[in-house]
Amino acid sequence: MNSMNPIIYASDRYKRFFAKSINNIHNTRSLRIRTINNATIVIEPNTQRFGVFDAKGNIIKESLQLRNKIVQQAPVFTSEAEVLDIDAVYLGTLEDHFGHFLLEHTNRLYSALYHKYKNVKYIILNNRNLQKIPDFVLEFLAALGIKKSDIYLINTNVKVKCLYVPPVAFEIPNKYSLEFAKIFDSASTRIHPKLYFDKIYVSREKLPNRATFGESCIQKIFEKNGFVVIHPEQLSLSKQIEYMSHCKCLAGIAGSALHLSLFMPNGGRVIQIKRNKLLADNSDTQYLLCKIKKCNFVLVDCAKEILPTHHWSEFPQIIGPTKYLKQFLHDYKFIYNEQDLICNDKTRQKYRHAFRAKGGFMRYQIKRMLVYAVPRIMPSEQIKNSVRRWLNKHL
Repeated sequence: MNSMNPIIYASDRYKRFFAKSINNIHNTRSLRIRTINNATIVIEPNTQRFGVFDAKGNIIKESLQLRNKIVQQAPVFTSEAEVLDIDAVYLGTLEDHFGHFLLEHTNRLYSALYHKYKNVKYIILNNRNLQKIPDFVLEFLAALGIKKSDIYLINTNVKVKCLYVPPVAFEIPNKYSLEFAKIFDSASTRIHPKLYFDKIYVSREKLPNRATFGESCIQKIFEKNGFVVIHPEQLSLSKQIEYMSHCKCLAGIAGSALHLSLFMPNGGRVIQIKRNKLLADNSDTQYLLCKIKKCNFVLVDCAKEILPTHHWSEFPQIIGPTKYLKQFLHDYKFIYNEQDLICNDKTRQKYRHAFRAKGGFMRYQIKRMLVYAVPRIMPSEQIKNSVRRWLNKHL
C-alpha cells in the first residue's frame, strides 16, 4: 500500500466521488520567487482585497490568493502608501483559523529556508483587521527561525524598497510543490521531542464548538490498540509538533487536527474518519497532504447522521459503528469486542437535542435549499463561492 493507492472503507458511490475528486492532482515543480523593486502593497478595507503592484502599477499575479482555480480579485491600484525602506518577503494574509493557516497561509514560507532571505523582514497582511497575531502563527514562524521583531503586520497600503513575492507552494485541493513539505520538515527538525509516540489519535471531544457526537465509542477502540489520545486545541503548537515528529500512524475525525500529519516523518499512515453523510468532505485535501508526505491514506465512513450534512456544517454531526468500521478493524487486526461497537441512546438524544437547538429540521431544509439553489444563478464561480460562504455563515 502507498499514498498513490488510498484505502477507502465507504460506499461504492463515495469511492467514485473520491476517485473523481483526486483525479486532477498535479505537482508544480518550479517556484520562481519574484523580486519587485519599489513594490506597492494595496489593501482595500471595504472589500478586503489585497495585492502587490510593481513600480508601473501592474499587479503581481503571484501575490493573489488561490483556491481551486479561483483567483482572488485584485484591488484597485493607488500610489498613496506609507514608505518602508526595507527588503522583505511577502507572506500573504493573516489567518486565525488553525487549519486554514496550516494549509493556505504557510504556503509561501519555503522562502525562509533559503539563505538569500535569512536577513530580511517578513510582511503579513492583516486585511481583516484581526486584533493580534495568533500564538500558533508566531510559534510556527519561530520554528522556522523568523523572529517576531522581523515581522511587519500591515493593514494599510505600503511601498517597499524591495519585495520578494513567492508563489504559493500549495493550493487546495489539487496543486502542490514538494517545497511545501520542506517547510514542515524544517519546523519539525527544530523541535527536540521529550516524548515519542508511534500511534496518535487526535480527538475532537473537548472542542468548545462543533464536537462530534459518538466519538468516545470509536476513540476507545483506538486507545485499546495502542493509540495515544491527544486534544490538540489544549496544546501549544510546539508541543503538537513534538508529538507528531515521530508519529508513524495518525488517526482521527476529519478536520484541522489531521492536517498535523504535515509534521510527521515521511512514509507514515493517516486514518481519517468521515463524520458527515453527504459526499462532499475534505478527504481530497487530506489525501493531497498524504501524497506530499508520502503517507498512506485510509478513510473510514462512520457517519450516522439522521439528516446528511456537509463536512463544514454548523449543524451537529454524529458518528458510530458502521459496517465500514467493522471491515477496517478486521483488516487492520484491531482488538475489540462487540460492546465497544455500541453507540448508546444517551449519545443519540444529545445529538437530537443539539440539532433542534440549531433550528431543527425546518431551518436545516431552508438553509440547504438556499445554499444549493441561490449560487447556481450567479454569473461566475468566484461569486458562487462567495454567496455560498455568506449563506452558510448568516442563515
